[in-house]
Amino acid sequence: MIKKIFNDIRALKYKKLPGRKDYYVEYSDWFDKLKLNKEINLRVFDAGCDLWNTFYYYLKYKGFNIGYYEGYDINYHIIIKRNEKIIDKESLSPDLFRKKVEYYFNFIKLDCEGCEYDLLDNITFKRGNIYSIAIHNFKGLEDNFNLWKDKLKEFNFKLVYITVDKKEYLYVKS
Repeated sequence: MIKKIFNDIRALKYKKLPGRKDYYVEYSDWFDKLKLNKEINLRVFDAGCDLWNTFYYYLKYKGFNIGYYEGYDINYHIIIKRNEKIIDKESLSPDLFRKKVEYYFNFIKLDCEGCEYDLLDNITFKRGNIYSIAIHNFKGLEDNFNLWKDKLKEFNFKLVYITVDKKEYLYVKS
């Protein structure tokens, strides 16, 4: 009960932003650990963005300059460039993901409820890029979860957030 009230109070600062307030609470729990420079022109790739583009609005609220934002969800693909939104139906395949993140983006965020394992198998982590990766310990994904939990530690990612049910672990690297 107290944690819920605390989270509701913390989420109030994001109340004018669209989306669900619990996303903003989660972001506030781990975001400061990234130690981002606000002078960087972010080019964000967000696999697992949601309908309300909460991560985009959260970054804007925190005062970051986002030159380009591309988000993929199950049902749509969104691009935000110079505050102009384009929504289409492009599907994200592991091959397309690899091509995109290798050549253009400097901030990669993965939180796609289990599909991250197909994507992680196709990524080369680049020095200087910023990463926020959620891995999920859902039924049937335990082997992938354990493998990537160890790999992310080997790649010097920091574990910064675990959900109460221990089904999602968030790692960051900057």
